[in-house]
Amino acid sequence: MRKPMSKYRHMTREKAEEIRKAYFSRELTQKQLAAKYAISQAAVCRIISGYTWNAREAHRSRAG
Repeated sequence: MRKPMSKYRHMTREKAEEIRKAYFSRELTQKQLAAKYAISQAAVCRIISGYTWNAREAHRSRAG
């Protein structure tokens, strides 16, 4: 997993998971999520695609 950039410092794994859940349940669009979490639409795209804040990678690193 790529290390999240410094502009993500207010982002947590929990928030990233909330973003993924809201997007995949079709509650909010990427643009709406970006506005809600004060990040760019591109950042939302990277989070939901797993490029940054990848839930599976985080789980593996904790298991260890």
